[in-house]
Amino acid sequence: MNHQHFDEQLIESAWQQVELEFRASGMVAPTPGFAKRWQERLAKHRLREERKQAWLILILCTVIALGFLFLSGVQFIPSLPSADGIFAVWVDFFAKVVVFVKMVVGILETLIRTLPRVIPPSWWISIISSFVVLVALWASMMKQYVQRQGV
Repeated sequence: MNHQHFDEQLIESAWQQVELEFRASGMVAPTPGFAKRWQERLAKHRLREERKQAWLILILCTVIALGFLFLSGVQFIPSLPSADGIFAVWVDFFAKVVVFVKMVVGILETLIRTLPRVIPPSWWISIISSFVVLVALWASMMKQYVQRQGV
């Protein structure tokens, strides 16, 4: 085996040349506007993520609310109890209304926090109007169904 031996002077001069080369080349900097472009891309990415999360929360809250409306409407379809249990039915009904109102308030608070980032304010009125029309349509359909059942 052939071993090459380097003496200290040769190594020292090589390191000095490397150091001179580093000093002569100067600092490397990113192209002008790099930080601004990076921040813009980061802001766009965050906005997309926030919108995706807000839509997911909006869809989840809507499904939960519609499910609750369906279940609360279905439970009034069976025949009502006799006259002596009407007080119990009224108490049960008002307790459910209180729970429903608390749930709606919680959902509205969530929507109020998330909707400004997802939906432009100009769309709010038409969305709220559509929701009110859908709820009124659901209520009228439930009323017709209950009346047909003879409850």
